[in-house]
Amino acid sequence: MFDFEPAYYGMRLGLVGQRIFAFTIDFLACSFVSQFIEAFFNIKGGLRLFVFTLVWFFIRVFFASSNQSQSWGHFALSLKVVDMSNGRPVGAIELARREGIIFFPLFFLVLSVQDFNYQTALPLFLAMPLVVDIAFAFADSRKRQALHDRFAGTIVVMSKRGWQLDQKLANLSRTIGKTRRRFADPDREYYQQPPTRQRAYREEEFDRRQNRRRYR
Repeated sequence: MFDFEPAYYGMRLGLVGQRIFAFTIDFLACSFVSQFIEAFFNIKGGLRLFVFTLVWFFIRVFFASSNQSQSWGHFALSLKVVDMSNGRPVGAIELARREGIIFFPLFFLVLSVQDFNYQTALPLFLAMPLVVDIAFAFADSRKRQALHDRFAGTIVVMSKRGWQLDQKLANLSRTIGKTRRRFADPDREYYQQPPTRQRAYREEEFDRRQNRRRYR
């Protein structure tokens, strides 16, 4: 327990699943942009990792520092990175230190993706440092800090700014599920209504049938 009230007290911590989703969005976006640059300038060999590094730090540091500590993935999931000491969004220097730590396991992940081979398990071992980094967030139920957050003194919280993409996808999934159940069992909604509503529904259905017969 804290002997004092932490600066981030009262803020909603970002869920680990949301953070993984945001990280995946940033990773896919960086991969797409870096591959576009590589194809446009015909970049090959080890320079490909250099291009990915530049794009990654641009999105996760320079862009995020000018967007209230929100990268593309964080903005999509309505998350932001704050300093544990004051609860405020961190600047470019703090983000660079944070991303410099996380880029070490990410570097091995990029190698595993670029040199993926189904006949060897080496890419899986190369991705293990990133798994270990994320495992710290799962183990920390109080602050949900990954390993790079602990070294950088940062924490990921919910933000009012953003698209809330996870909630929109969840609402869409529920709407699709309700629609599918409605088409699969048209009478389901009728039997879930109270008796008074069922009687009104029968009267409305009777009136509709009478009107159809009248205009034939």
